[in-house]
Amino acid sequence: MFDLFRSDIGRMRRYGSRESTLRLLLTQQGLWACACYRAGNWLNRHRLPPGPRHVVMAFYHLWWKSVEITTGISISPDCTIGPGSTSGTSGASSCTPTS
Repeated sequence: MFDLFRSDIGRMRRYGSRESTLRLLLTQQGLWACACYRAGNWLNRHRLPPGPRHVVMAFYHLWWKSVEITTGISISPDCTIGPGSTSGTSGASSCTPTS
């Protein structure tokens, strides 16, 4: 999960961003959506035991919805997205397993 997210940040840097990693994480809404997607996709692939899973998924869904509401970007954790993903759009966008 972290290697894939590092490659997402690396892709943004290849497109000319010279900002620090912390500044990118605080200002780039596309990275917020990518981080949320990477975490959700990891949770889908690595099944936790039922008790802890319900707690973790409750917090994940709150995070996912808050990212979706604040950025207008919705990436389903069921999607398969390779390394180096970026979302440079400044409007509503969504990604589902069938899109």
